[in-house]
Amino acid sequence: MRTGVLPALIYAFGFPVWVRYVLFWGAIIGAGQANAKIYPLIFNEIYENNSGADANEHTTATYWVTNTNTNIFGARNTTQYASEDPSCLITGSNSVCGLSQATFTAPSGMSSYLWSISGNASISGSATGSSVTINVSSSGSFTLSLAITDASNSSANCSKMVSIIAAPNCLVSGPNLVCSNTPGYTYSAPSGMSSYFWVVSGPATLVGSNTGSSISVTSGF
Repeated sequence: MRTGVLPALIYAFGFPVWVRYVLFWGAIIGAGQANAKIYPLIFNEIYENNSGADANEHTTATYWVTNTNTNIFGARNTTQYASEDPSCLITGSNSVCGLSQATFTAPSGMSSYLWSISGNASISGSATGSSVTINVSSSGSFTLSLAITDASNSSANCSKMVSIIAAPNCLVSGPNLVCSNTPGYTYSAPSGMSSYFWVVSGPATLVGSNTGSSISVTSGF
């Protein structure tokens, strides 16, 4: 009877297997061959050389091998597989208006988040939550990047490029100097906009609609 510990590289069912810990013992048996020995092998932990999800799986198994047969046979029971990396996806619009704010979200349920940005935008507020708010510049584009870690400490990274719809050029045309208590001063905005909204402060009054491309003003005093 022999016992001991022996790391070994063996072949199980045609696949190379690295055995980190092997407890083995042998005994003479008479299975039709007077000199045949059978070695029950108890694998506490094995790592398969093939790639994929099995590369780091933890398996408890029992195999048998004889000194007259190179094949290994027995039973294998997987107890735990290596965790897969979490799925990283940034949700939000592919294009945003210039000089605005935009919000983007990450997958929920992660243990940590870290946002970063490059280009014509900046992060407003926290960069470690499941969502992030972006201050957008007037034009161009930006790339938003995200790093996530799940409860099993597996991590993933992703990024999203967003184009900026250029903000319109806002220019008010009209007189800079006016006489007091005089109506009929007209001011105009760039044409072709989808909406307008005029306001006035100081000693003056808007006349008529304040949602057109131009406005009439009556000066005060």
